[in-house]
Amino acid sequence: MTSRNRMQTQRTQRSTSLGFVVAVLSTATVMVVHASLERWLGAWPPWSLFSLAVVLPAVLGGLGPGLLATGLCGLAVFLRSAAARDGALVALFFAFGLAMSWIGERMRRFDRRFGDCTSRLDRLRALEARVTAEVEVLRESEGRFRVLAQASFDPLVLHSEGVILDVNQAFTETFGYGREEVLGTRKELLAPEDFQPLLAERLRSGAETSYEAVLQRKDGSRFVAELRGGNVHVKGRPARATVIRDLTPRRAAESVARWTDELFRQLYDWIPLGMAQADAKDGRLLRVNACYCEITGYSAAELLSKRFSELTHPDDREKDVAGYREAARDGRVYRTEKRYLRKDGSIAWVRVHAFFLRDVRGEISTSTAVIEDITQRKRSEEVLRETQRSTEEALGLLDNLFAYAPLGIALVDTQCRFVRVNESLASMNGASVAEHLGRRVADLVPDLWPLLEDAYRRVLVGERLLNVPLIGETRACPGEVRHWLCNYYPVRDRRAGEIVGIGIVVQDVTDQDRAEEALREADRRKDEFLAMLAHELRNPLAPIKTAVEIQKRVELAEPRLLRSRDVIERQVGHLVRLLDDLLDVSRISRGRITLRKETHELGEIIDQAIESTRPLIDARKHHLDLAPCPEPLHVNVDAARLTQVVANLLNNAAKYTDDGGRIHLGIERGPRNEALIRIKDNGRGIDPKDLPHVFDTFYQSTRTLDRSEGGLGIGLSLVRRLVELHGGRVEAHSDGLGKGSEFVVRLALEEAPMTAPQPPEIPAMGQSRRVLVVDDNIDAAETMAALLETLGHEVSVAHDGEAALEAVSNGHPEIVLLDIGLPRMDGYEVCKRLRDDGTLRPFIVAVTGYGQAEDRDRALEAGFDAHLVKPASFDAIQAVLRAA
Repeated sequence: MTSRNRMQTQRTQRSTSLGFVVAVLSTATVMVVHASLERWLGAWPPWSLFSLAVVLPAVLGGLGPGLLATGLCGLAVFLRSAAARDGALVALFFAFGLAMSWIGERMRRFDRRFGDCTSRLDRLRALEARVTAEVEVLRESEGRFRVLAQASFDPLVLHSEGVILDVNQAFTETFGYGREEVLGTRKELLAPEDFQPLLAERLRSGAETSYEAVLQRKDGSRFVAELRGGNVHVKGRPARATVIRDLTPRRAAESVARWTDELFRQLYDWIPLGMAQADAKDGRLLRVNACYCEITGYSAAELLSKRFSELTHPDDREKDVAGYREAARDGRVYRTEKRYLRKDGSIAWVRVHAFFLRDVRGEISTSTAVIEDITQRKRSEEVLRETQRSTEEALGLLDNLFAYAPLGIALVDTQCRFVRVNESLASMNGASVAEHLGRRVADLVPDLWPLLEDAYRRVLVGERLLNVPLIGETRACPGEVRHWLCNYYPVRDRRAGEIVGIGIVVQDVTDQDRAEEALREADRRKDEFLAMLAHELRNPLAPIKTAVEIQKRVELAEPRLLRSRDVIERQVGHLVRLLDDLLDVSRISRGRITLRKETHELGEIIDQAIESTRPLIDARKHHLDLAPCPEPLHVNVDAARLTQVVANLLNNAAKYTDDGGRIHLGIERGPRNEALIRIKDNGRGIDPKDLPHVFDTFYQSTRTLDRSEGGLGIGLSLVRRLVELHGGRVEAHSDGLGKGSEFVVRLALEEAPMTAPQPPEIPAMGQSRRVLVVDDNIDAAETMAALLETLGHEVSVAHDGEAALEAVSNGHPEIVLLDIGLPRMDGYEVCKRLRDDGTLRPFIVAVTGYGQAEDRDRALEAGFDAHLVKPASFDAIQAVLRAA
């Protein structure tokens, strides 16, 4: 039953109930009205009123209410009036009531039927509207389907019962058929003959939802395709839509991907480089190869529970993690060299190249690193650097000694032809160095050859001749007889051991009467030589020291660079002070060295001395035993001078101990509140007769007659003088030749606490000045200019005297830092010309390697306002700039 019918039934039931109520009420109402009108109407009943009481219930309620009203009204009339008992009238009334009840019932039935017709009409109209809407939706859906089908990159076939109804543009492009060619044909046309039964079977079985099949284009070419089908309606008829996807590219891509994956796996596992994959967020290792396990010493299972930072050396960890995170944030390749701590505690140097991978959301998720073990390379580089440094030092020392030694030195081959010769010997023979090279000794000094021939012959068979006297004349002094002491050494090939020539050292010892004059002349030449040597050594030291000062004004984040800078600064300082000592040997012998004493911990000074002598000890493969004092020992000393003392003693022990020897260095508290420094070796020892003289200036013991260890004989003398200046004493002990030696230094202990080292004070930057730097050493000039620019000064540079005069004329500098040893026009001449020009009055500072007292006086007399010795300290430069 529909809702509309239910509503109609409920309304009918309500009207019937209402009819019964109305029947009762209308009868009662009519009787009340009749009673009120009875005196005017008389006894005769008003049948018309009672008729109305019947009609109203019959119309509202139908047959039941009408009959009830008729019965009630008839009974009322019969009871109230005798006149109403006329049988004919009563019958007529009841007939009227029955007729009206029947008519009311018919009216009710007609109303119900009319309501049913209206309901059916409404339903038909609703159905029509729904069908119309569904048709419109279907039409829109079909339109969208056609648009999507044409826009699809995959071929699409619309078919019904195997007959093709429509295809899209991608179909015609893929199969090569025109649209009109395939419409109305069977779907099996798209498959080769041997695959058509399979396609038909799939179609009949309804298993066409998704499957793979071999299809054929119009040109006969075949390809594997995936077919996906679904039910659709075309113009109200059921059909199926099948999407065809060519699997050839995907299969090829899958094959390439499998090959690539296998290749990557093989390379990853067997490449002779470490490979590791890590989580980019926390650095946890996700995958490692066998080579990486070998580098770190851990197994793969152990590594997968670690972060890469846990393997990094603690000194490198912070920098490495920071660099890794920065590269991950920027998405760039991360490259570094660092140290790993292996499982066994050893250190491995590695070079790391890490790149980062992004996930499907474009976020960096993992990193893959290639790790190369460069431990051996680092070791080789360190050995090579040490070897090169030692070789350069040795060659430089030999070249300086060869070029500037006050002895005649030469090397001749087995045919007695000059191979090398220094200026001293060339001057003795009265010819230039160039005239010596390649010529026989007999041709160059024919008068002396008869005296030399026997000595040369004996040396060529392996004999060494020392202090051989030679008297004769040379072209250097025609007609003058001169005396020489000659030393001849056989020179052997280091690998074959064969004699390849003769080493010659000649000393001019002309007659005794001229000995004192010759000694004074030699002393003067020595001073000139030392001054020139100091000048030549100060020139390269100046840019080094200036470069260190520049670095001190630049913040260096790398600790190793800071340590390297400090080492360079300290060693340059030592070299400068040693040059000062070398320039004034008489001052050393008189003990007039100025000490800068501070309270230091003795162990720190010992460490610095070991650092400076370590290369020689390692080169001779000695074993150094250290015995530090268990308690700190404080001494009031000049740290650089005491370091020099210990270093000289260590150098002596290293030089006079055969390779592979043992050196013991210990410090201890002595019985009389003194610190003891003991240096003991198992080397060649000291002859008892030489012990009283080992600290004498220029004394050479018999063990160094062949001079294989070199030395001028001032080292131990300097040790004694310096120790005595500190209020201490030094002792030498030895049980004889071949039994080693021991040196003991005794210094007074300082009970006051150690002075805390203060950082270097950087003077506040003052007013900017115009400064001209003049130096023919380009490095020295540029580094000095760079240092002054960091202080805020305006700096210009010139490299010779004429350029300096032009720069002063054009730039009007306030201060001129002028080198003395300039080419063509020296610094004295430049200063004189500037002073002669009354319009130019800059503050002129002499910056030179000539640092003796007479050099300073000469500079001030020449017109210089100040004098600085290379390498000038930063404080001295600042003081001059402030004074200008």
